[in-house]
Amino acid sequence: MNKRWLTILLFISIAFNLAILGSFVYLHYIRPPYPRSMRQHWQQRTSSTPNGQFRPDSRFMFSDSTRAHRREFEDAKKELMLELAKDPVDTAKINAIVERSLAAQGKLERDLAEHLLRYRENMSPEEAKEHFTSRAQRMDRRRSDRRRTHPSTNTNTRRRR
Repeated sequence: MNKRWLTILLFISIAFNLAILGSFVYLHYIRPPYPRSMRQHWQQRTSSTPNGQFRPDSRFMFSDSTRAHRREFEDAKKELMLELAKDPVDTAKINAIVERSLAAQGKLERDLAEHLLRYRENMSPEEAKEHFTSRAQRMDRRRSDRRRTHPSTNTNTRRRR
C-alpha cells in the first residue's frame, strides 16, 4: 500500500472514532433522558380517568394479590417448558403441570375480575361506558395489529393440515 491510501484510511478511521465518541457524549451527557411533557402525559394516562379524577384503585393490575397469581401462573408455564425439554417426555407430569397452570390462570382471572368490579362500582355510568368501551377498542386494535405484523397467528389464513 502506498502512503496516500494509508493517510486516507487513517482519516476515515479518525472520523468514525470521533462520530462514535460524539454520539456517546450526546446520548449520555447532553440529551435530556426523556421529554418531561411525554413523561407527564403517560403518568396522567395511567393514573387517572378520562375526566381527570385520580382513582387510587386504578393500578389494581399491580396489586400484591395479582402479582402473586401472575407469578404462580408464570412459574407453571416455565415448569412446563422445562419439562417439555426433557427426554423422554413424561406425559402424566406434563398433564399435571397443565392442570396447575390452568388453575393458576383461573385464580388470576378471578382476581382481576374482582378488582375490575370494585373499580366499576366507583364510576358513574357515563365514566364506565367511556372507560370500558375505549379499553375494548384498544384490545381490538392490538389484535388487528398483531394480525398485521404476524400473519401466521391469523386463524383465517392458516393452512389446514
